[in-house]
Amino acid sequence: MIGLDLHGDAVGAIGTSEYTYRRYKGRTVNDLGNWVTEYEDDELRDSGNVQPVSLRELNQNGLNTAITHIKIWDTVDFQSVDRNQGADRCVYNGDIYEILPNTTRWFTEDGWCESIWVKQVKK
Repeated sequence: MIGLDLHGDAVGAIGTSEYTYRRYKGRTVNDLGNWVTEYEDDELRDSGNVQPVSLRELNQNGLNTAITHIKIWDTVDFQSVDRNQGADRCVYNGDIYEILPNTTRWFTEDGWCESIWVKQVKK
């Protein structure tokens, strides 16, 4: 039912989590001729909720169970990877995560977004 404040009800009952959001900005070529992904300035978020993704949900979505995934509900219109565009990232508990496609987007109707993020392997 459109118009309900499900996000507000959820964070009111569960509470909020703090994470740093990095919106994809674009790509440029560095001095060595390599493409480099750029992000907007980091934005500290404390209005959403971050939870681990269950093993059952990882299996249902065909995701790698050996890698950590988190789910974020927040009032941000997150962007996943698309043609000619990289994916948004976040930092949670010191680890970098990248948003996966197939985000539940209620942003245009109710102003919130549910998304699954995958932990990035440090090089």
